[in-house]
Amino acid sequence: MEPITVLSNLTKSWRPADRKAAAVEAEAEDRAAIPSTRSHLHISRHDDHNIEVKAIFEFGARAFEGEIEAFLFIPRSFDLRSWGKSDLEKDVRSRVRLAVPVGGEQGLAAVANSKAALKQMLAAARDRNETPSEDAILEAARDLCAVTAETLKQWMGAQTRALAQAHMPFANAEESLQELVSLRDSVGRASELINEIRAVVAEPASGASVLRALDEYLSHLYVQYLGALHSELSKHSGGPPALDAHSYRAARTGLQTELSQRMEREAIYRLQAGWCSDAMESDVERERRLVRMSHLKKFFQSRNFVDVSRRPSAKRVSETTALAGTAFAGLIWALLQRFNRPDVVDVAFQSFFIVGFAVVAYVLRDRLKDWAKERFHEEARKFLADYEQVLMARDRRIGEVKEWFHIRDANTLTDEIRALRRRAAGYEMELRLPEDVFHYRKRQDIESFSEGPWAARALHENLRLNFERYLKHMDDPFKELIDFDPEGRLHSHRSHRVYHFYLCVRTSRRTPAAERGHAPMVETTQTTFHRVVLDKNGIVRLENGLD
Repeated sequence: MEPITVLSNLTKSWRPADRKAAAVEAEAEDRAAIPSTRSHLHISRHDDHNIEVKAIFEFGARAFEGEIEAFLFIPRSFDLRSWGKSDLEKDVRSRVRLAVPVGGEQGLAAVANSKAALKQMLAAARDRNETPSEDAILEAARDLCAVTAETLKQWMGAQTRALAQAHMPFANAEESLQELVSLRDSVGRASELINEIRAVVAEPASGASVLRALDEYLSHLYVQYLGALHSELSKHSGGPPALDAHSYRAARTGLQTELSQRMEREAIYRLQAGWCSDAMESDVERERRLVRMSHLKKFFQSRNFVDVSRRPSAKRVSETTALAGTAFAGLIWALLQRFNRPDVVDVAFQSFFIVGFAVVAYVLRDRLKDWAKERFHEEARKFLADYEQVLMARDRRIGEVKEWFHIRDANTLTDEIRALRRRAAGYEMELRLPEDVFHYRKRQDIESFSEGPWAARALHENLRLNFERYLKHMDDPFKELIDFDPEGRLHSHRSHRVYHFYLCVRTSRRTPAAERGHAPMVETTQTTFHRVVLDKNGIVRLENGLD
């Protein structure tokens, strides 16, 4: 059984937990007639201060628009409106990269194509008794490592979740047993993949140092993959109640044996290669090894990085609005000069009013020009994104991105978003407390890629929302709570003081506006709603807001 069968769990785990939201999503997918693997959404706590939003849009034969919207509900007592838009923009950090699709045969095809390209390059040079250029080997090795690393990472996440689901108390016996057998086969397939790549990079060439570094980094990732599965399996001492003990022990023993054998072989390989860490390794040596792995990751996987440096859209119209403001001020001045003729002065009562007003207007001319410029600029920005950029990867244009940042009143949101917020409320009074909403929107217009190395790729959007600026408004994380016991005696408890923010994230994929015409808009949508639990020290946890 191919390990990719286990990847179906990844798609399941990235869908909204709420049944109603999942039903809405399924209905939208049916209308769109687009496979559900075309886009994926996953929200998690990254660290004490950041929530991470991962959105994946797979390329296809047709161009598409991919959109991410985040609605962060913040109690008004945190003075969200006291910060300017430029301050809030710093709380959103976006990284975009190219990677293999999440599921299906496309991901495996990306690895196979990259592996074949490197193998053919080395074989052709060997047949001609030539030495391939180091630059050519470098680029081919980086591409192979990038897609293989993504594949191993996806398998690790999907298979550890599948292993956990197979041990759930309510898990179906047949499905749990099948999952354990499938996982055993998947571990063997991952080992075969690593061995196939090693057979290619073992070819002697001028770029041997690069190929050896690739082998070392992939070995590091393979160890993490095996270790994650072994660690997850160790957490469970028995199977779900529905599965009989004999069948479970047989399936578990098969998986455990497969893991142990692969781990033992990899340990021998690493020892022979000189990569195995010494049990007496010092803290400094361990730090340096981690730094080395970090450098190898950046070196090999930077092949898939995408340039997303922000450029304010308003700069394109700043000169135009400045000219418009100057023209407006000039027009006012010209009108005043027109009424300041000598014949008008003679007719006007003492001409003091007209002359005085002209003097004041002359003094305020620059101020009037600045005011008009600002007003024209503000009106122009209503029709423009706050930031936009062209997406470039490997010196090729793959699309463009536009971003919007807004502070909104909760009452101005769509009925769908407000309904989700009402469902997430713990009690009625919570809804009566005023909230502000930080609304972030990002639209990606991606070109079509039906053939070549780009066909088996996906755009991975990694968005981080920082909550650090809100912590200074919070009380100490622990407080003494005084209460009565059942007999009426006073006693105190140390209680955790937390705050609840709410985060709604929605992704959609649709036909570009330029291609819609009169045809219906093809769209798939995913929506998640989370409760962000914080204290003075940072993010405590992330909860399903609709539970």
